[in-house]
Amino acid sequence: MSFRLHLLITLLALVITTHVVLLSAASYLTSKNTGHPHKQTLIFNSDSSLQNMAILNSSEPANGTGNENSSDVTNTPLATLLTGAHKEILYIFLGSFSALSLLSIWLSKYLAKPILSVYKAAFKIDRGQQIFISKNAYRYKETRTLATTLASLKANIEKQDSVIRHHTRHDKLTNLLNYQSALETLEQDTNKERNQEITAMRLSFNEFSSINSTLGYIRGDEIITELSNRLHQLATVNLHSFRLYNSEFLLIIYGQKVDKDWLDDFFSFLCSPIFLHSSSSIRPSFSSGIARFPMDGRDAHLLLRRTDIALNEAHKNTTQYEFYSESIEKINLRKSIIINDLNTAIANQELWMDYQPKVKTSEGNVNHFEALMRWNHPTLGLIFPDEFIEIAEQTGSIKQLSQWVLTHVCQQLHTWQQSGHLLSVAINLSANDINDQTLPEKISTLMADYELAPWQLSIEITESAALKDIDTAINVLNKISALGISLAIDDFGTGYSSLSQLKLLPVDELKIDKSFILRLNTEMRNLEIVSSTIQLGHTLGLKIIAEGVENFDAANTLAKLGCDFLQGYWIAKPMPAHQVIQWLKKFETIKFKD
Repeated sequence: MSFRLHLLITLLALVITTHVVLLSAASYLTSKNTGHPHKQTLIFNSDSSLQNMAILNSSEPANGTGNENSSDVTNTPLATLLTGAHKEILYIFLGSFSALSLLSIWLSKYLAKPILSVYKAAFKIDRGQQIFISKNAYRYKETRTLATTLASLKANIEKQDSVIRHHTRHDKLTNLLNYQSALETLEQDTNKERNQEITAMRLSFNEFSSINSTLGYIRGDEIITELSNRLHQLATVNLHSFRLYNSEFLLIIYGQKVDKDWLDDFFSFLCSPIFLHSSSSIRPSFSSGIARFPMDGRDAHLLLRRTDIALNEAHKNTTQYEFYSESIEKINLRKSIIINDLNTAIANQELWMDYQPKVKTSEGNVNHFEALMRWNHPTLGLIFPDEFIEIAEQTGSIKQLSQWVLTHVCQQLHTWQQSGHLLSVAINLSANDINDQTLPEKISTLMADYELAPWQLSIEITESAALKDIDTAINVLNKISALGISLAIDDFGTGYSSLSQLKLLPVDELKIDKSFILRLNTEMRNLEIVSSTIQLGHTLGLKIIAEGVENFDAANTLAKLGCDFLQGYWIAKPMPAHQVIQWLKKFETIKFKD
Protein backbone atom coordinates (compact mmCIF):
# COMPACT_ATOMS: atom_id res chain seq x y z
CA MET A 1 0.00 0.00 0.00
CA SER A 2 1.28 3.50 -0.81
CA PHE A 3 1.97 6.24 1.68
CA ARG A 4 -0.60 8.44 -0.06
CA LEU A 5 -3.41 5.84 0.45
CA HIS A 6 -2.57 5.54 4.16
CA LEU A 7 -2.76 9.28 4.49
CA LEU A 8 -6.18 9.44 2.72
CA ILE A 9 -7.64 6.73 4.98
CA THR A 10 -6.39 8.58 8.06
CA LEU A 11 -7.97 11.84 6.92
CA LEU A 12 -11.26 10.01 6.15
CA ALA A 13 -11.31 8.54 9.68
CA LEU A 14 -10.79 11.99 11.13
CA VAL A 15 -13.64 13.39 9.09
CA ILE A 16 -16.05 10.56 10.12
CA THR A 17 -15.16 10.92 13.80
CA THR A 18 -15.65 14.66 13.68
CA HIS A 19 -19.07 14.26 12.02
CA VAL A 20 -20.20 11.71 14.63
CA VAL A 21 -19.33 14.10 17.48
CA LEU A 22 -21.05 17.03 15.80
CA LEU A 23 -24.20 15.00 14.96
CA SER A 24 -24.45 13.69 18.53
CA ALA A 25 -24.16 17.19 19.97
CA ALA A 26 -26.75 18.52 17.54
CA SER A 27 -29.19 15.71 18.43
CA TYR A 28 -28.84 16.45 22.11
CA LEU A 29 -29.42 20.16 21.76
CA THR A 30 -32.45 19.60 19.52
CA SER A 31 -34.13 17.20 21.97
CA LYS A 32 -33.68 19.63 24.90
CA ASN A 33 -35.01 22.61 23.08
CA THR A 34 -38.21 20.66 22.19
CA GLY A 35 -39.01 19.36 25.73
CA HIS A 36 -38.19 22.59 27.66
CA PRO A 37 -39.49 25.83 26.24
CA HIS A 38 -37.40 27.82 28.62
CA LYS A 39 -33.84 28.45 27.52
CA GLN A 40 -31.25 26.69 29.67
CA THR A 41 -27.60 27.40 30.00
CA LEU A 42 -24.71 25.32 31.31
CA ILE A 43 -22.75 27.26 33.91
CA PHE A 44 -19.35 26.38 35.33
CA ASN A 45 -18.15 28.08 38.46
CA SER A 46 -14.62 29.39 38.97
CA ASP A 47 -12.88 26.01 39.61
CA SER A 48 -14.14 24.71 36.23
CA SER A 49 -15.10 21.34 37.78
CA LEU A 50 -17.78 19.25 36.10
CA GLN A 51 -19.19 18.46 39.55
CA ASN A 52 -20.22 22.13 40.04
CA MET A 53 -22.05 22.39 36.72
CA ALA A 54 -25.65 23.67 36.94
CA ILE A 55 -28.46 24.20 34.53
CA LEU A 56 -29.99 27.64 34.85
CA ASN A 57 -33.26 28.92 33.41
CA SER A 58 -32.74 31.95 31.26
CA SER A 59 -36.11 33.45 32.33
CA GLU A 60 -36.91 34.61 35.89
CA PRO A 61 -40.32 33.62 37.51
CA ALA A 62 -42.63 36.44 38.60
CA ASN A 63 -42.93 35.41 42.20
CA GLY A 64 -40.22 35.09 44.79
CA THR A 65 -40.09 31.25 44.67
CA GLY A 66 -38.00 31.45 41.54
CA ASN A 67 -34.91 32.53 43.42
CA GLU A 68 -35.19 29.61 45.78
CA ASN A 69 -35.49 27.10 42.91
CA SER A 70 -32.52 28.70 41.21
CA SER A 71 -30.44 28.24 44.29
CA ASP A 72 -31.49 24.63 44.57
CA VAL A 73 -30.69 23.89 40.97
CA THR A 74 -27.24 25.46 41.27
CA ASN A 75 -26.39 23.23 44.20
CA THR A 76 -27.76 20.09 42.52
CA PRO A 77 -24.98 17.42 41.88
CA LEU A 78 -23.95 16.75 38.25
CA ALA A 79 -24.88 13.08 38.46
CA THR A 80 -28.56 13.97 39.06
CA LEU A 81 -28.64 16.45 36.19
CA LEU A 82 -26.82 14.34 33.52
CA THR A 83 -29.09 11.38 33.08
CA GLY A 84 -30.01 9.19 30.19
CA ALA A 85 -29.20 10.76 26.85
CA HIS A 86 -26.95 13.34 28.49
CA LYS A 87 -24.51 10.71 29.70
CA GLU A 88 -24.56 8.81 26.42
CA ILE A 89 -23.68 11.93 24.47
CA LEU A 90 -20.82 12.76 26.88
CA TYR A 91 -19.46 9.23 26.72
CA ILE A 92 -19.58 9.25 22.93
CA PHE A 93 -17.73 12.55 22.90
CA LEU A 94 -15.02 11.41 25.35
CA GLY A 95 -14.64 8.05 23.66
CA SER A 96 -14.33 9.59 20.20
CA PHE A 97 -11.82 12.14 21.47
CA SER A 98 -9.70 9.45 23.13
CA ALA A 99 -9.81 7.17 20.09
CA LEU A 100 -8.95 10.02 17.81
CA SER A 101 -5.97 10.99 20.02
CA LEU A 102 -4.67 7.42 20.15
CA LEU A 103 -5.14 7.06 16.41
CA SER A 104 -3.22 10.27 15.77
CA ILE A 105 -0.32 9.17 17.99
CA TRP A 106 -0.16 5.76 16.34
CA LEU A 107 -0.45 7.17 12.84
CA SER A 108 2.23 9.79 13.47
CA LYS A 109 4.68 7.11 14.55
CA TYR A 110 3.60 4.61 11.92
CA LEU A 111 3.72 7.09 9.05
CA ALA A 112 6.88 8.88 10.27
CA LYS A 113 9.09 5.78 10.49
CA PRO A 114 9.80 5.49 6.73
CA ILE A 115 10.30 9.24 6.39
CA LEU A 116 12.58 9.34 9.45
CA SER A 117 14.64 6.46 8.08
CA VAL A 118 15.12 8.25 4.75
CA TYR A 119 15.94 11.51 6.54
CA LYS A 120 18.63 9.85 8.66
CA ALA A 121 20.16 8.27 5.57
CA ALA A 122 20.26 11.63 3.74
CA PHE A 123 21.82 13.29 6.81
CA LYS A 124 24.60 10.68 6.97
CA ILE A 125 25.31 10.99 3.25
CA ASP A 126 25.71 14.74 3.74
CA ARG A 127 28.23 14.02 6.54
CA GLY A 128 30.08 11.46 4.44
CA GLN A 129 29.15 8.63 6.81
CA GLN A 130 28.08 5.07 6.07
CA ILE A 131 24.30 4.67 5.75
CA PHE A 132 21.78 1.95 6.69
CA ILE A 133 18.26 2.27 5.35
CA SER A 134 15.73 0.21 7.38
CA LYS A 135 12.96 -1.89 5.85
CA ASN A 136 10.42 0.72 6.93
CA ALA A 137 11.71 3.01 4.19
CA TYR A 138 10.58 0.49 1.55
CA ARG A 139 7.01 0.22 2.93
CA TYR A 140 5.54 2.88 0.67
CA LYS A 141 6.11 3.58 -2.98
CA GLU A 142 7.19 7.19 -2.37
CA THR A 143 9.68 6.48 0.43
CA ARG A 144 10.89 3.36 -1.40
CA THR A 145 11.80 5.55 -4.39
CA LEU A 146 13.62 7.98 -2.10
CA ALA A 147 15.49 5.18 -0.32
CA THR A 148 16.55 3.58 -3.61
CA THR A 149 17.71 6.94 -4.96
CA LEU A 150 19.72 7.66 -1.81
CA ALA A 151 21.37 4.23 -1.91
CA SER A 152 22.27 4.76 -5.57
CA LEU A 153 23.58 8.25 -4.80
CA LYS A 154 25.75 6.87 -1.99
CA ALA A 155 27.16 4.18 -4.30
CA ASN A 156 28.00 6.78 -6.98
CA ILE A 157 29.65 9.06 -4.41
CA GLU A 158 31.78 6.17 -3.12
CA LYS A 159 32.74 5.25 -6.68
CA GLN A 160 33.71 8.84 -7.49
CA ASP A 161 35.64 9.10 -4.23
CA SER A 162 37.52 5.95 -5.15
CA VAL A 163 38.41 7.39 -8.57
CA ILE A 164 39.48 10.71 -7.03
CA ARG A 165 41.61 8.94 -4.40
CA HIS A 166 43.27 6.93 -7.16
CA HIS A 167 44.04 10.06 -9.19
CA THR A 168 45.40 11.91 -6.17
CA ARG A 169 47.79 9.03 -5.41
CA HIS A 170 48.81 8.00 -8.94
CA ASP A 171 50.50 9.65 -11.89
CA LYS A 172 48.00 10.11 -14.73
CA LEU A 173 50.39 9.22 -17.57
CA THR A 174 52.23 6.22 -16.12
CA ASN A 175 49.82 5.05 -13.37
CA LEU A 176 52.81 4.89 -11.04
CA LEU A 177 52.29 6.13 -7.51
CA ASN A 178 53.04 9.86 -7.24
CA TYR A 179 55.00 12.13 -4.90
CA GLN A 180 52.23 12.27 -2.29
CA SER A 181 52.12 8.49 -2.15
CA ALA A 182 55.91 8.33 -1.89
CA LEU A 183 55.87 10.76 1.01
CA GLU A 184 53.10 8.86 2.81
CA THR A 185 54.88 5.54 2.25
CA LEU A 186 58.15 6.86 3.64
CA GLU A 187 56.34 8.44 6.59
CA GLN A 188 54.77 5.09 7.44
CA ASP A 189 58.06 3.25 7.00
CA THR A 190 60.14 5.67 9.06
CA ASN A 191 57.57 5.75 11.87
CA LYS A 192 57.75 1.97 12.29
CA GLU A 193 60.34 0.16 14.32
CA ARG A 194 62.35 -1.48 11.54
CA ASN A 195 65.52 -3.50 11.76
CA GLN A 196 66.05 -3.58 8.00
CA GLU A 197 67.62 -0.79 5.98
CA ILE A 198 65.45 1.30 3.64
CA THR A 199 67.05 2.87 0.56
CA ALA A 200 65.46 5.85 -1.18
CA MET A 201 66.81 6.35 -4.69
CA ARG A 202 65.83 9.42 -6.74
CA LEU A 203 66.26 9.02 -10.51
CA SER A 204 66.47 11.78 -13.10
CA PHE A 205 66.07 11.01 -16.81
CA ASN A 206 68.74 13.25 -18.34
CA GLU A 207 67.52 13.53 -21.95
CA PHE A 208 63.88 14.33 -21.21
CA SER A 209 64.07 18.06 -21.94
CA SER A 210 66.04 17.66 -25.17
CA ILE A 211 63.72 14.87 -26.38
CA ASN A 212 60.67 17.08 -25.82
CA SER A 213 62.26 19.93 -27.75
CA THR A 214 63.56 17.80 -30.66
CA LEU A 215 61.12 14.88 -30.98
CA GLY A 216 58.06 16.49 -29.42
CA TYR A 217 56.06 15.97 -26.25
CA ILE A 218 54.23 12.91 -27.59
CA ARG A 219 57.52 11.04 -28.07
CA GLY A 220 58.66 12.26 -24.67
CA ASP A 221 55.52 10.81 -23.06
CA GLU A 222 56.03 7.52 -24.90
CA ILE A 223 59.58 7.22 -23.57
CA ILE A 224 58.48 8.11 -20.02
CA THR A 225 55.76 5.46 -20.27
CA GLU A 226 58.27 2.84 -21.42
CA LEU A 227 60.62 3.70 -18.56
CA SER A 228 57.69 3.43 -16.14
CA ASN A 229 56.82 0.00 -17.54
CA ARG A 230 60.38 -1.12 -16.86
CA LEU A 231 60.09 0.12 -13.30
CA HIS A 232 56.78 -1.77 -13.04
CA GLN A 233 58.60 -4.94 -14.06
CA LEU A 234 61.14 -4.43 -11.30
CA ALA A 235 58.48 -3.86 -8.65
CA THR A 236 58.30 -6.45 -5.87
CA VAL A 237 57.21 -6.44 -2.25
CA ASN A 238 60.69 -5.10 -1.50
CA LEU A 239 60.85 -2.50 -4.28
CA HIS A 240 58.27 0.22 -4.90
CA SER A 241 58.49 2.76 -7.71
CA PHE A 242 57.01 6.26 -7.95
CA ARG A 243 56.96 9.09 -10.48
CA LEU A 244 57.73 12.35 -8.68
CA TYR A 245 57.85 14.98 -11.43
CA ASN A 246 58.26 15.21 -15.21
CA SER A 247 61.56 13.38 -15.51
CA GLU A 248 62.12 12.21 -11.93
CA PHE A 249 61.30 8.87 -10.35
CA LEU A 250 61.80 7.42 -6.89
CA LEU A 251 62.54 3.88 -5.78
CA ILE A 252 62.02 2.69 -2.20
CA ILE A 253 63.98 -0.48 -1.61
CA TYR A 254 63.60 -2.64 1.53
CA GLY A 255 66.27 -4.91 2.97
CA GLN A 256 68.39 -4.90 -0.19
CA LYS A 257 72.06 -4.00 -0.21
CA VAL A 258 72.25 -1.28 -2.85
CA ASP A 259 75.90 -1.45 -3.88
CA LYS A 260 77.86 -1.07 -7.11
CA ASP A 261 76.92 -4.54 -8.43
CA TRP A 262 73.22 -4.02 -7.77
CA LEU A 263 73.31 -0.55 -9.35
CA ASP A 264 75.18 -1.80 -12.41
CA ASP A 265 72.55 -4.48 -13.02
CA PHE A 266 69.73 -2.02 -12.39
CA PHE A 267 71.01 0.62 -14.84
CA SER A 268 71.90 -2.03 -17.41
CA PHE A 269 68.21 -2.99 -17.54
CA LEU A 270 66.74 0.51 -17.21
CA CYS A 271 69.09 2.11 -19.75
CA SER A 272 68.72 -0.46 -22.53
CA PRO A 273 67.68 1.07 -25.89
CA ILE A 274 64.11 2.26 -26.39
CA PHE A 275 62.82 1.78 -29.95
CA LEU A 276 60.54 4.46 -31.34
CA HIS A 277 57.86 4.17 -34.03
CA SER A 278 60.21 5.73 -36.56
CA SER A 279 62.48 2.65 -36.31
CA SER A 280 65.06 4.78 -34.50
CA SER A 281 66.10 4.20 -30.93
CA ILE A 282 67.51 6.10 -28.00
CA ARG A 283 69.55 4.86 -25.07
CA PRO A 284 68.35 6.72 -21.96
CA SER A 285 70.79 7.87 -19.33
CA PHE A 286 70.10 8.65 -15.69
CA SER A 287 71.59 10.49 -12.78
CA SER A 288 70.55 9.35 -9.32
CA GLY A 289 70.90 10.32 -5.69
CA ILE A 290 70.74 7.73 -2.93
CA ALA A 291 69.96 8.16 0.79
CA ARG A 292 69.39 5.43 3.36
CA PHE A 293 67.26 5.06 6.47
CA PRO A 294 68.15 5.39 9.27
CA MET A 295 71.78 6.42 8.72
CA ASP A 296 71.02 9.35 6.36
CA GLY A 297 67.73 10.50 7.86
CA ARG A 298 65.04 9.33 10.26
CA ASP A 299 62.01 11.06 8.76
CA ALA A 300 60.48 11.10 5.29
CA HIS A 301 61.04 14.78 4.45
CA LEU A 302 64.69 14.70 5.47
CA LEU A 303 65.30 11.49 3.55
CA LEU A 304 63.75 12.90 0.36
CA ARG A 305 65.68 16.15 0.69
CA ARG A 306 68.93 14.25 1.00
CA THR A 307 68.21 12.16 -2.09
CA ASP A 308 67.82 15.48 -3.89
CA ILE A 309 71.15 16.72 -2.50
CA ALA A 310 72.87 13.53 -3.71
CA LEU A 311 71.15 13.84 -7.10
CA ASN A 312 72.43 17.40 -7.54
CA GLU A 313 75.91 16.12 -6.75
CA ALA A 314 75.53 13.44 -9.44
CA HIS A 315 74.47 16.10 -11.96
CA LYS A 316 77.41 18.29 -11.00
CA ASN A 317 79.91 15.44 -11.26
CA THR A 318 78.20 13.92 -14.36
CA THR A 319 78.06 10.55 -12.61
CA GLN A 320 75.35 7.90 -12.78
CA TYR A 321 74.79 7.85 -9.02
CA GLU A 322 75.97 9.49 -5.82
CA PHE A 323 75.37 8.44 -2.23
CA TYR A 324 74.47 11.11 0.28
CA SER A 325 77.25 12.12 2.67
CA GLU A 326 77.63 14.75 5.37
CA SER A 327 80.34 16.52 3.37
CA ILE A 328 77.84 17.13 0.56
CA GLU A 329 75.37 18.44 3.13
CA LYS A 330 77.94 20.92 4.46
CA ILE A 331 78.63 22.19 0.94
CA ASN A 332 74.92 22.64 0.29
CA LEU A 333 74.40 24.35 3.63
CA ARG A 334 77.22 26.75 2.82
CA LYS A 335 75.73 27.42 -0.60
CA SER A 336 72.34 28.08 0.96
CA ILE A 337 73.85 30.63 3.35
CA ILE A 338 75.65 32.37 0.47
CA ILE A 339 72.43 32.56 -1.56
CA ASN A 340 70.49 34.03 1.38
CA ASP A 341 73.12 36.61 2.34
CA LEU A 342 74.44 37.65 -1.06
CA ASN A 343 71.86 40.37 -1.64
CA THR A 344 72.66 42.10 1.65
CA ALA A 345 76.47 41.86 1.35
CA ILE A 346 76.77 45.27 -0.34
CA ALA A 347 74.43 47.04 2.07
CA ASN A 348 76.29 45.53 5.04
CA GLN A 349 79.66 46.64 3.57
CA GLU A 350 81.02 43.11 3.58
CA LEU A 351 82.57 43.37 0.08
CA TRP A 352 85.90 44.89 -0.89
CA MET A 353 88.36 44.78 -3.81
CA ASP A 354 91.86 43.34 -3.80
CA TYR A 355 94.34 44.34 -6.50
CA GLN A 356 96.99 42.03 -7.97
CA PRO A 357 99.83 43.62 -10.00
CA LYS A 358 100.89 42.70 -13.53
CA VAL A 359 104.54 43.10 -14.55
CA LYS A 360 105.23 44.45 -18.02
CA THR A 361 108.09 42.24 -19.26
CA SER A 362 109.52 44.80 -21.69
CA GLU A 363 110.18 47.22 -18.81
CA GLY A 364 110.08 45.03 -15.68
CA ASN A 365 107.82 47.49 -13.87
CA VAL A 366 104.16 47.64 -12.75
CA ASN A 367 101.37 50.04 -13.54
CA HIS A 368 98.62 47.49 -14.33
CA PHE A 369 96.47 45.60 -11.78
CA GLU A 370 93.61 43.15 -11.80
CA ALA A 371 90.69 43.89 -9.47
CA LEU A 372 89.50 40.83 -7.54
CA MET A 373 86.35 40.97 -5.45
CA ARG A 374 86.36 39.55 -1.91
CA TRP A 375 83.55 38.89 0.56
CA ASN A 376 84.10 38.82 4.30
CA HIS A 377 81.03 36.91 5.47
CA PRO A 378 80.10 37.40 9.16
CA THR A 379 79.96 33.62 9.83
CA LEU A 380 81.67 31.92 6.88
CA GLY A 381 84.66 34.24 6.83
CA LEU A 382 86.55 35.07 3.62
CA ILE A 383 84.76 33.95 0.43
CA PHE A 384 86.47 34.15 -2.95
CA PRO A 385 84.67 35.08 -6.20
CA ASP A 386 85.19 31.60 -7.67
CA GLU A 387 82.62 30.43 -5.12
CA PHE A 388 79.98 33.14 -5.08
CA ILE A 389 80.05 34.62 -8.61
CA GLU A 390 78.43 31.53 -10.13
CA ILE A 391 75.77 31.60 -7.42
CA ALA A 392 75.20 35.30 -8.13
CA GLU A 393 74.65 34.48 -11.82
CA GLN A 394 72.15 31.75 -10.93
CA THR A 395 70.19 33.90 -8.48
CA GLY A 396 70.17 37.09 -10.56
CA SER A 397 72.38 39.08 -8.17
CA ILE A 398 75.28 39.40 -10.61
CA LYS A 399 74.19 42.73 -12.13
CA GLN A 400 74.04 44.35 -8.73
CA LEU A 401 77.52 43.03 -7.88
CA SER A 402 79.00 44.05 -11.23
CA GLN A 403 77.64 47.57 -10.90
CA TRP A 404 79.20 47.81 -7.44
CA VAL A 405 82.56 46.57 -8.80
CA LEU A 406 82.59 49.05 -11.70
CA THR A 407 81.69 51.96 -9.44
CA HIS A 408 84.13 50.96 -6.71
CA VAL A 409 87.07 50.47 -9.11
CA CYS A 410 86.42 53.79 -10.88
CA GLN A 411 86.30 55.56 -7.51
CA GLN A 412 89.61 53.94 -6.53
CA LEU A 413 91.31 54.85 -9.82
CA HIS A 414 90.17 58.46 -9.31
CA THR A 415 91.56 58.44 -5.76
CA TRP A 416 94.96 57.16 -6.93
CA GLN A 417 94.92 59.65 -9.77
CA GLN A 418 94.32 62.49 -7.31
CA SER A 419 97.40 61.35 -5.38
CA GLY A 420 99.54 61.38 -8.54
CA HIS A 421 99.46 57.69 -9.47
CA LEU A 422 98.08 56.88 -12.92
CA LEU A 423 97.26 53.17 -12.86
CA SER A 424 95.27 50.77 -15.01
CA VAL A 425 92.87 48.16 -13.60
CA ALA A 426 91.23 45.15 -15.28
CA ILE A 427 87.73 44.10 -14.18
CA ASN A 428 86.22 40.63 -14.64
CA LEU A 429 82.70 40.54 -16.08
CA SER A 430 80.34 37.58 -16.42
CA ALA A 431 78.25 36.29 -19.31
CA ASN A 432 75.20 38.09 -17.91
CA ASP A 433 77.12 41.36 -17.91
CA ILE A 434 78.26 41.25 -21.52
CA ASN A 435 74.74 40.38 -22.62
CA ASP A 436 73.50 43.60 -21.03
CA GLN A 437 72.92 46.13 -23.80
CA THR A 438 73.13 49.00 -21.30
CA LEU A 439 76.63 48.06 -20.08
CA PRO A 440 78.59 50.34 -22.51
CA GLU A 441 76.54 53.36 -21.46
CA LYS A 442 77.07 52.58 -17.76
CA ILE A 443 80.85 52.35 -18.25
CA SER A 444 80.94 55.57 -20.27
CA THR A 445 79.01 57.42 -17.56
CA LEU A 446 81.32 56.20 -14.79
CA MET A 447 84.47 57.15 -16.72
CA ALA A 448 83.12 60.64 -17.27
CA ASP A 449 82.05 61.03 -13.64
CA TYR A 450 85.47 60.02 -12.31
CA GLU A 451 87.53 61.69 -15.06
CA LEU A 452 89.26 58.52 -16.25
CA ALA A 453 91.14 57.96 -19.50
CA PRO A 454 90.07 54.89 -21.57
CA TRP A 455 93.43 53.12 -21.10
CA GLN A 456 92.94 53.12 -17.29
CA LEU A 457 90.15 50.53 -17.51
CA SER A 458 90.11 47.12 -19.17
CA ILE A 459 87.56 44.31 -19.21
CA GLU A 460 88.29 40.57 -18.86
CA ILE A 461 85.77 37.93 -19.94
CA THR A 462 86.00 34.14 -20.20
CA GLU A 463 85.69 32.21 -23.45
CA SER A 464 82.56 30.42 -22.27
CA ALA A 465 80.92 33.73 -21.33
CA ALA A 466 81.57 35.21 -24.75
CA LEU A 467 80.20 32.14 -26.53
CA LYS A 468 76.87 31.85 -24.66
CA ASP A 469 75.27 34.43 -26.94
CA ILE A 470 77.96 35.30 -29.47
CA ASP A 471 75.88 37.82 -31.43
CA THR A 472 74.88 39.87 -28.38
CA ALA A 473 78.40 39.62 -26.95
CA ILE A 474 79.94 40.94 -30.16
CA ASN A 475 77.51 43.86 -30.22
CA VAL A 476 78.13 44.86 -26.58
CA LEU A 477 81.91 44.34 -26.77
CA ASN A 478 82.19 46.40 -29.94
CA LYS A 479 80.50 49.31 -28.17
CA ILE A 480 82.88 48.97 -25.19
CA SER A 481 85.88 48.77 -27.54
CA ALA A 482 84.68 51.95 -29.25
CA LEU A 483 85.12 53.75 -25.92
CA GLY A 484 88.86 52.95 -26.11
CA ILE A 485 88.72 50.30 -23.39
CA SER A 486 90.84 47.20 -23.97
CA LEU A 487 89.23 43.74 -23.84
CA ALA A 488 90.89 40.48 -22.78
CA ILE A 489 89.90 36.81 -22.99
CA ASP A 490 90.52 35.29 -19.55
CA ASP A 491 91.54 31.62 -18.96
CA PHE A 492 92.37 31.18 -22.65
CA GLY A 493 92.86 27.54 -23.61
CA THR A 494 90.33 26.05 -21.18
CA GLY A 495 87.20 26.76 -23.25
CA TYR A 496 85.93 25.47 -26.56
CA SER A 497 86.19 28.52 -28.75
CA SER A 498 87.39 28.25 -32.30
CA LEU A 499 89.77 30.71 -33.98
CA SER A 500 86.97 31.79 -36.32
CA GLN A 501 84.83 32.84 -33.34
CA LEU A 502 87.79 34.44 -31.60
CA LYS A 503 88.43 36.47 -34.73
CA LEU A 504 84.92 37.97 -34.47
CA LEU A 505 85.45 39.33 -30.95
CA PRO A 506 87.08 42.78 -30.63
CA VAL A 507 89.66 41.55 -28.10
CA ASP A 508 93.06 43.12 -27.43
CA GLU A 509 94.61 40.61 -25.05
CA LEU A 510 94.73 36.86 -24.34
CA LYS A 511 95.28 35.65 -20.80
CA ILE A 512 96.80 32.15 -20.68
CA ASP A 513 95.28 30.00 -17.95
CA LYS A 514 97.49 29.24 -14.97
CA SER A 515 97.07 25.47 -15.45
CA PHE A 516 99.56 25.74 -18.34
CA ILE A 517 101.93 28.13 -16.51
CA LEU A 518 102.32 26.20 -13.22
CA ARG A 519 104.14 23.31 -14.94
CA LEU A 520 105.77 25.37 -17.63
CA ASN A 521 109.34 24.27 -16.83
CA THR A 522 108.48 20.68 -15.86
CA GLU A 523 106.25 19.53 -18.71
CA MET A 524 107.42 20.06 -22.28
CA ARG A 525 103.85 19.79 -23.59
CA ASN A 526 102.81 22.84 -21.56
CA LEU A 527 105.83 24.80 -22.81
CA GLU A 528 104.87 24.02 -26.42
CA ILE A 529 101.26 25.10 -25.86
CA VAL A 530 102.27 28.36 -24.18
CA SER A 531 104.87 29.14 -26.85
CA SER A 532 102.33 28.47 -29.64
CA THR A 533 99.68 30.59 -27.94
CA ILE A 534 102.05 33.56 -27.58
CA GLN A 535 103.04 33.32 -31.25
CA LEU A 536 99.40 33.00 -32.32
CA GLY A 537 98.36 35.99 -30.24
CA HIS A 538 101.10 38.18 -31.60
CA THR A 539 100.20 37.10 -35.13
CA LEU A 540 96.64 38.29 -34.46
CA GLY A 541 97.96 41.56 -33.03
CA LEU A 542 97.08 40.67 -29.44
CA LYS A 543 99.03 41.14 -26.23
CA ILE A 544 99.58 38.06 -24.04
CA ILE A 545 99.19 37.87 -20.26
CA ALA A 546 100.36 34.84 -18.24
CA GLU A 547 98.76 34.21 -14.84
CA GLY A 548 99.97 31.78 -12.19
CA VAL A 549 103.66 32.79 -12.30
CA GLU A 550 105.13 31.25 -9.13
CA ASN A 551 108.91 31.58 -9.58
CA PHE A 552 111.60 33.46 -11.42
CA ASP A 553 112.39 30.58 -13.81
CA ALA A 554 108.84 30.58 -15.14
CA ALA A 555 108.86 34.38 -15.35
CA ASN A 556 112.14 34.42 -17.21
CA THR A 557 110.99 31.70 -19.65
CA LEU A 558 107.81 33.63 -20.41
CA ALA A 559 109.78 36.82 -20.95
CA LYS A 560 112.03 35.01 -23.44
CA LEU A 561 108.96 33.65 -25.28
CA GLY A 562 107.72 37.23 -25.69
CA CYS A 563 104.84 37.19 -23.15
CA ASP A 564 103.79 40.82 -22.57
CA PHE A 565 102.54 40.73 -18.97
CA LEU A 566 103.14 38.42 -15.97
CA GLN A 567 100.86 37.91 -13.00
CA GLY A 568 101.24 35.59 -10.02
CA TYR A 569 102.10 35.10 -6.36
CA TRP A 570 105.82 35.35 -7.13
CA ILE A 571 105.25 38.97 -8.03
CA ALA A 572 102.65 39.72 -5.35
CA LYS A 573 99.47 38.33 -3.85
CA PRO A 574 96.25 40.34 -4.23
CA MET A 575 96.23 43.24 -1.76
CA PRO A 576 93.67 45.77 -0.47
CA ALA A 577 93.59 49.18 -2.13
CA HIS A 578 95.21 51.00 0.80
CA GLN A 579 98.36 48.83 0.47
CA VAL A 580 98.89 49.31 -3.27
CA ILE A 581 100.80 52.62 -3.18
CA GLN A 582 103.11 51.46 -0.39
CA TRP A 583 103.81 48.25 -2.31
CA LEU A 584 104.61 50.18 -5.49
CA LYS A 585 107.10 52.36 -3.59
CA LYS A 586 108.96 49.26 -2.40
CA PHE A 587 108.75 47.35 -5.69
CA GLU A 588 112.05 46.90 -7.56
CA THR A 589 112.15 46.63 -11.32
CA ILE A 590 112.57 43.02 -12.46
CA LYS A 591 115.55 42.31 -14.71
CA PHE A 592 115.11 39.21 -16.87
CA LYS A 593 118.02 37.11 -18.15
CA ASP A 594 118.63 36.68 -21.85
